[in-house]
Amino acid sequence: MEHTLPYAGAVLKLLKGPVNYDLDPKEWEQISTYQTDLKKYFDKIGLHLVLDSDDGFAYLYQPSGDDDSGLPRITRRIPLPFDVTLLCVLLREKLAEQTIEDVNMANLLKKEDIYEMLNPFYPKTQNEAVQHREFDRLITKILELGFLRRIEKEKSEFYQIEKIIKVRVRAEELNSIKARLLENNDRKTIQDE
Repeated sequence: MEHTLPYAGAVLKLLKGPVNYDLDPKEWEQISTYQTDLKKYFDKIGLHLVLDSDDGFAYLYQPSGDDDSGLPRITRRIPLPFDVTLLCVLLREKLAEQTIEDVNMANLLKKEDIYEMLNPFYPKTQNEAVQHREFDRLITKILELGFLRRIEKEKSEFYQIEKIIKVRVRAEELNSIKARLLENNDRKTIQDE
């Protein structure tokens, strides 16, 4: 068997999704150590390595197919439904608030906090249990997208807002996305930016 690259673990992990400093310390160390080699490697296959050392995550980005390279897309761009986009925007706003208020804040929310964030955007209902099941479905979808992480702390369940959400919902786009959401409150899908 040929010699394996010293950063092979980081390559494979990045191809599967974002790498987080807290969750993937071994791969993070490889990315930090071999950043130049990794960037050259991924450039050769049409991908860009984005490393955000301040927030502790790295991910791969494939530029739009406008350059006529003929390379297939490694991922599909799928528009998010209205309700998922809404929760992403609300979580991104919450992350921005917490960053301004306290740099050391862990971005932890209880499920009830998320319910409170969503309530103003939904009609009042007599059956809160049904609405909470709908909100739980949204939370599960956001967990699957990697924008929230479930954490057990002091025998309670919390959700941590992952800073990778900054890539999906940029601070300068928050107001325009929120305005579009309010305009399209009929639950149409919001196209990817």
